[in-house]
Amino acid sequence: MPSGIVARVGRAFCLIWLAFLGVCLSCEAIASAGSDAGELCDRLASDPFDPAREAQGVAFDDIEPDSAVQACLAAAVQNPDNDRYRFQLSRALDAGGRTKEAGWLLHGAAKHGYPIAQAHLGAFELAGGRIGKRVPRPEYWLNQAAENDVPMAQLILARAYLSGMFGEGNEQKGLHWLSVVEKKGMESAKVTRLEFEILGAVKRDDADVATKARHRLKLLAEAGNVDAALSLARLYSSGIGVARNWTKAMDWYERAARAGNTEAQRKLAFAYKEGLGRERDEEKAAKWQKAASKERKSLTYGPDGFQFFEGR
Repeated sequence: MPSGIVARVGRAFCLIWLAFLGVCLSCEAIASAGSDAGELCDRLASDPFDPAREAQGVAFDDIEPDSAVQACLAAAVQNPDNDRYRFQLSRALDAGGRTKEAGWLLHGAAKHGYPIAQAHLGAFELAGGRIGKRVPRPEYWLNQAAENDVPMAQLILARAYLSGMFGEGNEQKGLHWLSVVEKKGMESAKVTRLEFEILGAVKRDDADVATKARHRLKLLAEAGNVDAALSLARLYSSGIGVARNWTKAMDWYERAARAGNTEAQRKLAFAYKEGLGRERDEEKAAKWQKAASKERKSLTYGPDGFQFFEGR
């Protein structure tokens, strides 16, 4: 056993990691990865939304699980106090379909105070996920991450508070976090602000304000903002402040689908299959369903997973 790893973590610790993950590697192989294992882990599995990342970041669907797991496992074993490597190992395992082990590591990194892990855990639990038998605490985790200046958590928290996901009476909290991310120039924050204006106008029966906000939302969508296109699609499919119009809804879903959004691709596949806002077309339905199926199921969420308008 190379002396470096014995001095730093010990063979027993290494074996515990390997047994837990069931990875077909030896401690010798991990030790031989050398000091560049951490750099490789950063390059292969860092999160683009992580303010503490040491590399550009890799989209979840672009992670190569085998090489990322090996690099991040070596980095985590060699640096047991580094929660960035633990979190990135969680991403790599998740990309390889090993959600149980990924979940435990995600929770561990969040519990140790790693902000982006807290953000992802909160988002996962907010969407109904659960790690083992632990009681979900999405509001707690998202607030922890938001206070640590993670924009993704701040935006999700704003949307959750403003849409009533944490109960009534949280509008001021939502507006606070929304203003924080707006100052950072996040395009998604513009969409959230307009959605909030539309819902408020609908409640007040103020058609003029709703129309103006919807027009600004349309301008964003036409400029290529996928979040805005999705928002318009949901608005027309749910009939909030406008007459329900499946054709217009699917027009906006198609724009988002062509930009690679999997939610929109699934909606469009359903529309072609059922003849909803589109003529029935089994071939096109299959095409869009195939495109949507390429997305990996993940424990982790970007900031755009929660919206005000719920369409069919």
